[in-house]
Amino acid sequence: MAEPYMFDSGGQGKPQLSDILGKEKSASIALDAILRSEALVRAISGASADFTDGLTLLLPTNSAFQSLDSIPDDLELVMKRHFIPQVITSQRMEQGTTVFAYERVASLRHPRKQRHILSG
Repeated sequence: MAEPYMFDSGGQGKPQLSDILGKEKSASIALDAILRSEALVRAISGASADFTDGLTLLLPTNSAFQSLDSIPDDLELVMKRHFIPQVITSQRMEQGTTVFAYERVASLRHPRKQRHILSG
């Protein structure tokens, strides 16, 4: 099982999701798509009215994109489908849950292989 993310915020309080994502090197394709989208940058910075109940980000790794025949042209749309406007715990995912993703309904199931779940 992967270790949870631990950050020393230098006494500045809880780290922002953007701080956590900046340390995730295995997802540079997804992070680049996020940083190119004004709406998604607002979401991870906590400045989006669409995410008032929290945020769970299902962050695809570079290897997930590389396993496709080609990287999708509209990465912003792909990434919007990975932003869930509420906090989803691994326990809820293990039980199976249906949630509304940003602009799409997604059915989530927690895989047996541990994945990082970033919620904020």
